[in-house]
Amino acid sequence: MIERNERERRMPLSSPITSQIKPPIIRVPFLFLENRAELQLLLDTIKERMAEFIQLKYEAEQASDEPDNERRRMLAEKLFSEWIQRLWGNHGK
Repeated sequence: MIERNERERRMPLSSPITSQIKPPIIRVPFLFLENRAELQLLLDTIKERMAEFIQLKYEAEQASDEPDNERRRMLAEKLFSEWIQRLWGNHGK
């Protein structure tokens, strides 16, 4: 087991995961839905506002100089995840 130093012991654990010398290394994009009705509401909201995401993705692709299709796909997935988090967060959750 790794022993935490005195400074780390005084620091509360939080998310995103951080260390003394590095910025956050991960932000976990989970949504917790209470029931099927919330899931359906989320899905309906995504369908209604998908055009916004398509425009956001297009703009991000235009600003990116990434030639690798795999990295562009990963960027799109991250962008979608963040968009859903903002979308659902603005819904009042």
